Amino acid sequence: MKLKNIVYGIIAASSFIWACTDEFTNPELKDTDLTIYRVGEGGNIRGEAWSGYGVLVGDTLQMDLQVSPAEGTAVKWQLENGEVLNETLSYEFVATEEGEQRTYFIATRGDVADTIIFNFRGELEGYSSKVNTWQTVELPNGKQTGTFTYEFDMVPMKDGIDAVTGITTLTADTTYADLSVIIRFDRTGVIDAYDNGGYSAENVMNYASGNEYHVRLEVDAAQMTFDAFVSGTDGVEVQIADAYIFRNKVTNLTSMALVAGDYLLDDPGTHRVYNIEMETHTQNQKPTFAAVEDQRVKEGETVTVAIEANDPLEGVMTMEAQNLPRFATFAETGNGKGILTFSPYADCDGCDLGDYAIEIVATNSLESSTQTINVEVVDPFAITDIPVDPADVDVFFGAYANDPAKPFVWLAAPELLVGGGVNYADANDIYDMAAVMPFKLPNIPDGEEFATAELQANLNNVVTWAIQDYDLYALPYRSSSLVLGTDYYQGVYGGDPNATALQQKWAENTTPIGAITTSSAANTALVDYLNQQVANGAKGGDYVFLRVNVNVADATTYGRIDIDSSESGKGAVLAVSFKSK
Repeated sequence: MKLKNIVYGIIAASSFIWACTDEFTNPELKDTDLTIYRVGEGGNIRGEAWSGYGVLVGDTLQMDLQVSPAEGTAVKWQLENGEVLNETLSYEFVATEEGEQRTYFIATRGDVADTIIFNFRGELEGYSSKVNTWQTVELPNGKQTGTFTYEFDMVPMKDGIDAVTGITTLTADTTYADLSVIIRFDRTGVIDAYDNGGYSAENVMNYASGNEYHVRLEVDAAQMTFDAFVSGTDGVEVQIADAYIFRNKVTNLTSMALVAGDYLLDDPGTHRVYNIEMETHTQNQKPTFAAVEDQRVKEGETVTVAIEANDPLEGVMTMEAQNLPRFATFAETGNGKGILTFSPYADCDGCDLGDYAIEIVATNSLESSTQTINVEVVDPFAITDIPVDPADVDVFFGAYANDPAKPFVWLAAPELLVGGGVNYADANDIYDMAAVMPFKLPNIPDGEEFATAELQANLNNVVTWAIQDYDLYALPYRSSSLVLGTDYYQGVYGGDPNATALQQKWAENTTPIGAITTSSAANTALVDYLNQQVANGAKGGDYVFLRVNVNVADATTYGRIDIDSSESGKGAVLAVSFKSK
């Protein structure tokens, strides 16, 4: 039997020596004397009775009282509605369901009466959530700063509820944002967990009203992560959370909290949590740092980085920086926080270029922890060369590839052929061709965009006697470097609605053999094109495509140029640089 909020009176034992007399007279009772006690204890139980007694459903509580004086005093137990339960000094409360029963014990002696109100509560094992009212219960093993396992059973009292069970660092006045670990009965009928910004689940676990679900949480307070596993009525354990990141990022946890919400619910419903078991594996006493990404800083710019450490001992903590280069400073701001500032010099012939490893040391009353931050100082005008991908081809139109969706590569030669002329519409003309060159995008630094871009290629043959123009276009990005037959074009400049025109007359019949680059205006258009592809969703690892094709409007006869391909070892290069947005 489980009793809650019971206060027991203690009677101090004393020794008395009585003088012998010939007679002894009891004190005379007054008409107003009437006192109610618990049997064998004495003391007034009025406050205890009002606070009430929690009895698990299925158990009973025997309440035995005494009154003084007993002679001439009538007693009875009575419900709020006036129903008399019995007229003795004893009452047995049987907890048959969850809820409170207010019961009155009334003692009457002549014109004097006294009443004590008893609040008996039938309670289910564990804890039942309340709508919009938080309950917070201390963890059985006390404060946790390391790794531990926390298990419990939970039951939804209806379908489609919004109810959470979490672990927090608070003991009262809890909110959702105070919870570090959260497992939830969601309104959609599934069980999920909170992961660093929103609810998610590694696998689907549906729930139904009245069914029992066993939850196992594997928590790492030092790393501020947790795994969650739930098994249903079939006993099969399903992983819900895998290294999910705390919502409230603290490194010491003290309590369990639960609540039922009413968001968009007319009849919210609640849940129960019980059979709580806990095992502490490790306790951490070292400060723990919030994660900080490695930094890439350009000469001449200033970058600040917030540093934060949590002390599981919740005491005084100091921080200092080690291995600071001359262009870096660290300022401790208190409460385990600091600001790291980088300002590498500009116009010093690259004096600060290179890689640096900076250490931040946090120390509490017992131990220290170190966080290493890697910093790369780069030239703001550094050029990144992107070589053409080996998938570069010349796309033919004509007898060999009447279907533009099926590109034809000219003999896999070490050059890309670009040719055509006034008879470009003749399907039997096998020498109409365009060169398509894929380039794999590099990883673009956070907060940066393309600043410059230039196409560098090499011509190894030009038909000089045929008046012909060769134009440059850019095609939409794709995740694969595969060139498509539909990439083919041989028309007037700017006439392809599926491509971005970059430079008219990129090459002509008068262009000398050797290195060739894009014009200044084309470079600007190329930068705009690349940034637009990123805005459209392109990222490092995706491919952009540049195409060279003839302009039939300027052709007087058939013409051709040959561009060295990737196979030649002298393939085209897309030279780019980046800047802060």
